[in-house]
Amino acid sequence: MCVFFTKVFVFDAANGAFKEFDVEGDSYAPNGDVSIQGKHAPAPCEGNTVVTELAKICALCNDSNISYNAVTFA
Repeated sequence: MCVFFTKVFVFDAANGAFKEFDVEGDSYAPNGDVSIQGKHAPAPCEGNTVVTELAKICALCNDSNISYNAVTFA
């Protein structure tokens, strides 16, 4: 069985650092796990509005991606 991980980085304005999430899964099924720095995150959205909004985007537009354009800075 192949397991795919996606890295998600969120900027934490409170301490000026990036938080790294590993998101596991490879299909539209709600199967997988989220970990922070290699440790299971039971509620990664709790208290984190950026991760909550990202989860909403992924749930509503699960055939899309989010990318950064270095030319337009958007």
